[in-house]
Amino acid sequence: MAVPLARTDLTSRRKRVVAKAIFRGMDLYERLTSRLLVSVPGPADDPFYRQPEDLDALRPGEVLDARPVEVRVFRRRVKADAWQVKFRSTDSSGAAVSGVTTVMIPRRPFKGSVRPLLSYQCAIDSLGATADPSYTLRHGNLWELPLMILALRRGWAVVTTDHNGPQHACFALPLVALAAPLVGLAAARWRLGRVAAIAAVAVTLTSMLPDHVIVRNEARAFQAGIDRAEVHAARWLGDHYDGQRMLMQSFQNDQLLFLSGIPLGEVIYEGSYKEKPTAPDTLWNVALLAPGDHVDWIVMRKERGSRPHDLVWQTLGIDHPERLDGFELVFRNDLVEIYGRGDSGLARNAP
Repeated sequence: MAVPLARTDLTSRRKRVVAKAIFRGMDLYERLTSRLLVSVPGPADDPFYRQPEDLDALRPGEVLDARPVEVRVFRRRVKADAWQVKFRSTDSSGAAVSGVTTVMIPRRPFKGSVRPLLSYQCAIDSLGATADPSYTLRHGNLWELPLMILALRRGWAVVTTDHNGPQHACFALPLVALAAPLVGLAAARWRLGRVAAIAAVAVTLTSMLPDHVIVRNEARAFQAGIDRAEVHAARWLGDHYDGQRMLMQSFQNDQLLFLSGIPLGEVIYEGSYKEKPTAPDTLWNVALLAPGDHVDWIVMRKERGSRPHDLVWQTLGIDHPERLDGFELVFRNDLVEIYGRGDSGLARNAP
């Protein structure tokens, strides 16, 4: 049996005590969750999540599959009828993908004329499918479910969508408005076929929703918050990126990073750790000091209005431009500058 290497970065007794406490806490957490949560197949092993091969032949909004599910808080079932609906959609780059949404309808009758519906976008804190609400609702560990239960107890219906999409990229699916047309749900309990049909109408007709629908306004506000200059830079970067290491601050540039599709593992950002445990400083700091020794790409956001400085722009664009020796400007607009190594040939194609 292989013996794990001893840690070399725990140089004090205090660090070793803290590390041991964290390890034991994680071990206790895993043991508790194995007893408190319900075992259900993960999305990777669940045929319901598989992407059909003929998605391009289907219309956006067309229902691909549907199933009844049980929603739980730990092992306790929530008193609501729930279905999951898989449908054809389009990701942020225009490619055909399938999306999954979960619809919950309380069993208690609603006394009003029209049952309200709450569209709840969960905070998905991971880029893995096991953090999506369609899985955590069944597994019993969706920590935001108590907030949804408050709505269910008032007689409201609730819908929540895996908005990261099948590739788990932030806001990959334009599905925030999926639930809005379902506001007309009036019955306390619906047949599975009717839920599927309504979900199809919901996805197909999102562009026809009136301005007073709040969920639709949220989607428009999110789209309006994406800077056109940032989209332009992201498209150029995605088209020209060659797989080499890149220096870019992630704070304020998260949309640029996601829209360009650059793998985070190839980006040196403010959260990058030491390349080796014995290294004197983090990759982020040494790349800012000598970018030519560590990266082939540099992306910086220029100051605009009251926004705080991008540290790459502050360090290399203002304080120490001499550190850009060996790099050439390959892209520029009024928000973003991108530099590549002078021998890459990209400078010849710079706009």
